[in-house]
Amino acid sequence: MKILIQCSTQSHAQAAEAIIEELNKIEKNEIVALSLRNYYGYGPDDYIKNLEWPLCILKRIRKKPKDFNIQDYFQFIFQFRSILKNFNPDILLLGDDHPPLQVAMIEESKRKKIPSILVQEGPFNPSIILNHVDPRQERNDKKNLKKRIKSVLSPLPHSNGYGHGNATVFAVMSEYYRHLWEKAGINSNSIVVTGQPRFDKLFRIRESDKNVQFIKKKEILILSQPLTRYCEYGIWEEEDYRNLLKVFNDSAKRLSPEYKFNIRLHPNESIEDYSSWWNEICTHLNVLSSNGDLYSQILNSSAIVTVFSTAAFEAAILGRPIVTVRDINKYPAIWDTIPNISINIRTVDALVSAILQIHTDESKLEKIWTAQKELIQKELAPFDGKSSNRVAKSILTFKKSRY
Repeated sequence: MKILIQCSTQSHAQAAEAIIEELNKIEKNEIVALSLRNYYGYGPDDYIKNLEWPLCILKRIRKKPKDFNIQDYFQFIFQFRSILKNFNPDILLLGDDHPPLQVAMIEESKRKKIPSILVQEGPFNPSIILNHVDPRQERNDKKNLKKRIKSVLSPLPHSNGYGHGNATVFAVMSEYYRHLWEKAGINSNSIVVTGQPRFDKLFRIRESDKNVQFIKKKEILILSQPLTRYCEYGIWEEEDYRNLLKVFNDSAKRLSPEYKFNIRLHPNESIEDYSSWWNEICTHLNVLSSNGDLYSQILNSSAIVTVFSTAAFEAAILGRPIVTVRDINKYPAIWDTIPNISINIRTVDALVSAILQIHTDESKLEKIWTAQKELIQKELAPFDGKSSNRVAKSILTFKKSRY
């Protein structure tokens, strides 16, 4: 079977890898992966190359990833049509992403009668799903002439629900997300609950890692995010991020040498981005490789500190306590609906206190672990290590119906 895979992030590639491993147990498959690095400014190209999958890098004349316009769109479509013609895939496999490129790939595949299956990449904030508005609907907004004109003039495609992309089948993580997308107006017949394939590995790790003595390690892992580049709640100023890192560093200084603070930068950021002040502020933070195995780094830590990184969601699945440095009203996280799932603080004193509490208060740890089990049941069920197999079966169903 020929499978065309869109992977915009490493987590997309990891999910696809797990699915292909399941499919290869039945028959050998021909794979081509698409890189959108030139359009987004980031991508899992190195990860895909390590998988030894053929990688097709879509070109872009203009060099500003954030400044996407109609010229970029038509250049993208021209290349994608050529790939469909030359490779002639049996199915298009995608991770959820922002329109218009994702929707364009799905719609172009439909014209060629190629089915698509889109896999929910990770947890979503419910408000993003429920409050999503298709820009094309704004052409009916009688109160805002500017929006009406903009929506009519823009030919770029959008989906009728955030993260859905109008795919033939939308594979979601749990019944909870099925209900959210149905409430947002997505056709229930297109939704199938599979779980997240890349979390199959998390399930196996969680089942094998029953040792609670990790708390004695006293190693703190900070999961950074390129907040000065993008943030779903608006762009951060550099000074905001400087102040955040000062909270991390001053806490590390206060707790040194008993506690060690490591920081893992996001794959889409580097120390060079902050070269003018990093060495001045981050004197007590040990930088870990962003190419290193994330799960190993989490398992080697006794607590996780972040703003609202989705990787912290995975850390919670692995049983690690989470501390977030944020205003929870201004920057809500996916897990906030579950009491005791994280300790939310904003100052150095509060972070130091939270770290000490995690390492000395067993009753607090028990509450955190109970909340983590609730998180898994709500967001991930089915969480049984068989999600990849369920997605693979959906793909095989497509194959039977096509031939």
